[in-house]
Amino acid sequence: MTGLDLSQPSLNYARRRLVRRKLAADLFPADMADFQVDSPVDAAYCTFDGFRHLLTEDSARRHLQCVSDALRPGGIYILGFHLLPPDADPECTERWTQQHGRTKVTVTLRVLDTDRRRRIETLRVCLLVRSGTRTVRLRHDFPFRMYTARQFRRLLDRVPTLHLCDVYDFWYEIDHPLKLDNQISDTVFILKKTGKGFE
Repeated sequence: MTGLDLSQPSLNYARRRLVRRKLAADLFPADMADFQVDSPVDAAYCTFDGFRHLLTEDSARRHLQCVSDALRPGGIYILGFHLLPPDADPECTERWTQQHGRTKVTVTLRVLDTDRRRRIETLRVCLLVRSGTRTVRLRHDFPFRMYTARQFRRLLDRVPTLHLCDVYDFWYEIDHPLKLDNQISDTVFILKKTGKGFE
């Protein structure tokens, strides 16, 4: 397993978790739009909207090219993020809670702004953490790039070594691939690196 992140604290956290579970991985700091791996990998993944942190068409293309370069011929890339249907409600709020032992975390995600011309959506994430008598509140606003189905297809055309095999939603029903159209929002793309014998 190989992993990368720009955040050193995130990498440190992942390393501690690996040690705790007696697992091994090669983790290194890098920009997801500008990285290399030492040897080709069989598969790669990036889910839960991480891809949308790349705010320009060029950085998104460079990311896909870096992934393609890292994959062996026939390797796959699992890419999951939200598409924007043309009739999407620009105002959206989601909330969920998770508990582990005495620690309870409530996450509230709210869309603050949707700029279709610039293709930027601003999200606010609020965390309420309660552990025993201690309470911590965190809030951060994130700009995300927006994609319609057609916009993502156009981007993918710019990286001809990656071929779209199948499309799923967040239910991950392997026997029921979906059509990439304006009806799908929670999207998982299965991309394959083309090469000799894998066209």
